[in-house]
Amino acid sequence: MTNFLLELMSEEMPASLIEDSANKIVQSFCNSFKKDKLIYDNYNVYYGPKRLIFVFFNLKNEVDEILIKGPNVKAPTNAIEGFARSQQVKFDKLDIKKTEKGSYYIIKKKITSSDTIALLKKTMEVNLVKVPWGKSMRWGSGSLKWIRPLKNVLCLYGAKKINLDLLGNSSQSYTLHSNLFSEKKIQIKSFNDYEQKLKRINIYFDHKERKNIILKEIEKVSKKKGLNFILNQQLIDEVVNLVESPNVFLGQFDKKYLKLPNEVLTTSMIKNQKYFPLFYKDKTLSNFFIIVSNLKPSDNGKKIIYGNQRVIEARLEDASFFWIKDNNSNFKDKGEELKRIIFHNKLGSMHDKILRLKKIATFFDENIKLDNESKRNLEVSINICKNDLVTELVREFPSLQGIMGFYYSKKSGFNNVICSAIKDHYKPYGPNDFCPSTKISKILALIDKIDSLVGFFLIDLGPTSSKDPYALRRSGLGIIRIMIEGKFFIKLNQFIEKSIREYSKKVLLSDKNFEIYKKKILTFILERFENLLKSQSLEKFLIYKALKLDQRSIDINNIYEKCEAIFDFINTIKGEVFLKSFKRVLNILESENKLLLKTEVTDVNPELLQSRYEKDLFDTFKRLKLKNLDFNELLKSLVTLSQPINIFFEKVQINDKNILLKTNRLYLLFNIKNYVVREIDFSKIIKGKEL
Repeated sequence: MTNFLLELMSEEMPASLIEDSANKIVQSFCNSFKKDKLIYDNYNVYYGPKRLIFVFFNLKNEVDEILIKGPNVKAPTNAIEGFARSQQVKFDKLDIKKTEKGSYYIIKKKITSSDTIALLKKTMEVNLVKVPWGKSMRWGSGSLKWIRPLKNVLCLYGAKKINLDLLGNSSQSYTLHSNLFSEKKIQIKSFNDYEQKLKRINIYFDHKERKNIILKEIEKVSKKKGLNFILNQQLIDEVVNLVESPNVFLGQFDKKYLKLPNEVLTTSMIKNQKYFPLFYKDKTLSNFFIIVSNLKPSDNGKKIIYGNQRVIEARLEDASFFWIKDNNSNFKDKGEELKRIIFHNKLGSMHDKILRLKKIATFFDENIKLDNESKRNLEVSINICKNDLVTELVREFPSLQGIMGFYYSKKSGFNNVICSAIKDHYKPYGPNDFCPSTKISKILALIDKIDSLVGFFLIDLGPTSSKDPYALRRSGLGIIRIMIEGKFFIKLNQFIEKSIREYSKKVLLSDKNFEIYKKKILTFILERFENLLKSQSLEKFLIYKALKLDQRSIDINNIYEKCEAIFDFINTIKGEVFLKSFKRVLNILESENKLLLKTEVTDVNPELLQSRYEKDLFDTFKRLKLKNLDFNELLKSLVTLSQPINIFFEKVQINDKNILLKTNRLYLLFNIKNYVVREIDFSKIIKGKEL
């Protein structure tokens, strides 16, 4: 069994980019191997702060030998001899193969490890020079672009070194010790040898193993102190990619800092220092934290713990000073200071944004009729929602905007509705985050998001391909989710239009451009809506595409409820029976489409209905048509058509010799189809389910 091993060792890489890039690299290898007919039992990808390791077990060619086709047997002798020489065989060793186009000389060549190595060399050199790093750099005299300068490339097939040339970076048969002061060369003979020698120098190249070590040690240390550890998946994944030789230590800070808001403490620990906070049994935050170090010191970590405790206490002392200073100022009067905070140089200041939000808020008052108390709460929430941007603590910890606004507004005596609105109006932060909880916080979040979304589109800074610097995709999805969860039945077109008009003093638009941008923004939000439906169910996406929508009056919540209702309907037994019966209607109309186009008949003639089965179907359809049904009632009523349609097909011969009878029966089915698909094109749903 021959394994293929590739290790790419560089200077320390950004932890957040490692996993995604390692997976992209291995996928490019797999695609190339498939194309080159290289097969393997399985593969593993390992990664850490300095190493990307790829191992393919029992990699070999799919076939043992290949046929190399040469010249025709009738070709000149010198051409045949030249072919034999090029393949390093004698003339009499050539075989002949008969084909439809004649007989040809061939050579049966055994595949050797050298052939496999040649294919691997080609694959590596082609794929590794075009790795799609999010960010990359060049160094020295070479032109290879990599996330950080490459220090060593280890590439082995079995025990044989593969000689790669990656734009001046040559491969080796050794790896390097990752110690900054001792980059000792470690000769490698195989993957097993690689595993053993790295473990001997306390390097755990397997990220899963490092993760298990860290989690077990944290559990052990926290239990010893009677504390609880709450897993932060994002932090553990990041820390795993920051260390190769994980060592866990327990630190603590002065209890006096526990008077600070929890978010200030956890942000200092998690975001700034990559510590794991620990909690008491009652789930309150403790003054203990976990440090994960890449060093194994001889003093059991005393210096590491001492140094880290000094760092965190210095940060918390600063935070404590800012907290006291902010609370001694008047939070509600900070609105004037927003004039010096730029939202965007083309869109004005944060103060300008607040003025726009006030105007956009009137849209909700006009459409959902807020009571006087809600109006007051919304107005106050808008006035102070961005005031924390000029506080000292938010300058120090920008990720706490909104959260610190909640604490400062509470200290200033504002009610819970207003405080919650300020805290939640940036939510949801992503597809897995919760939406704002109260009605006022939902409205504030909506108007804030639509203002930002519209503004950046108007100055042509919307998302392009994978780039979205202003997180507008997140804003668009947030708008949709809040509308659905908040049960806001509002016209999205009008909401967008209201926001565009509030920018009219800042961004001059002609009537034509006004409509162009309105359509562009609406399309963008609807694309996010499609993605949301796809993530929930492909069937819901098909249903959405089957709905007949008035593009001039889009109500996201109403559309979503229709998708849900249809989804529930078609996944019942009665719904499935209806779809099957309606499919028969669609099939016959499709096959007889030319006849329907030729005839001048536009409606059913009751006098031409002969059998009681077609009369029953006509009467059932007529009764439904006369009723003024809403959408949900219409869905329920469709099941009454299933049985009459099925009996009609079983008992009535549609293809009658009398063309008038045939046409009349087709038009009965045609009218039923038009009635059924007036709001939902069930034909799209039926075709989609069959794919």
